[in-house]
Amino acid sequence: MMQYLFYLLVLVSFITVAVKLIPVYIEDSSVSGSLESLSQKENFADMTNKEILTSLGSLLTINNIRSLPPEAIKIERKDDVTTVSIDYEVRKNIVANIDAVLSFQHKQDSKKK
Repeated sequence: MMQYLFYLLVLVSFITVAVKLIPVYIEDSSVSGSLESLSQKENFADMTNKEILTSLGSLLTINNIRSLPPEAIKIERKDDVTTVSIDYEVRKNIVANIDAVLSFQHKQDSKKK
């Protein structure tokens, strides 16, 4: 009997962690997709920083991403290469004082033609 309770406790623990963390990974997948969509625009390399931020912001809004802090987005230009990177962390409460910290990094390059 105690063995079944232990298995049940482990199963419930895994389900709890999955229910808390899977939405974060789904949201990150949308962030990655938005960045990829931005880089596939024809004029991506010629866009100004403001245009890139505006376009990326609208793509994130369309995908209902509201938790991404603005300081997580960095735009770098070197020679004829434009690089947009997104680095951010998400802290998710699991149970009581136990938190999970998830780090995500995405980078997209584009060369001027």
